[in-house]
Amino acid sequence: MGRLHWYFFSYGQNGSYADNQATRIKASVGHFKRAAQDPSFERQGTAANYGRIAEFVSGIDAAVMQGDEDRDLYRDFWTSLQGLADQAREERVEIVKLDSCAFVANAIERYLPKFKGIGDVDAEEVEALMENVAGQLAAMDLTTEQNKELRDAAVARLGEEMQVKLDAVYGDGSSLGEE
Repeated sequence: MGRLHWYFFSYGQNGSYADNQATRIKASVGHFKRAAQDPSFERQGTAANYGRIAEFVSGIDAAVMQGDEDRDLYRDFWTSLQGLADQAREERVEIVKLDSCAFVANAIERYLPKFKGIGDVDAEEVEALMENVAGQLAAMDLTTEQNKELRDAAVARLGEEMQVKLDAVYGDGSSLGEE
């Protein structure tokens, strides 16, 4: 049920794709928590990972406003993003794989300074996750124009503009193996 909300819930369609994605993810929190706590559920680890991401998305605005951002908050989110990218690699449903990769690309772009400054994520980790997701996106043989547009937008996020951001956040050519 959580994955249905995460990927297919259509409430909030008047906003952008990202706005609707956040709404969908927030609606999934309870479903993933229940699945992660159910010992008979065979994909407890997957549910727990989705649940951690959904909790982050649901609570980050309040944490920022209240000054409750800390290393664990961003480090745990980073670890969950890595897990989502790994789960996407095994995913057979096109839109689930695509949306997962797009979410990771968007999260890297949005939270990059926080990952470095608060979450203690180094440039090599960022580059590895970017390459993981970019490789998955490039390998996808998509069936609709809408999905191709979503993929192309995610690939663009991971391209030259992201390299500029990486260099700005991590400084003097420390990214992409430059020394």
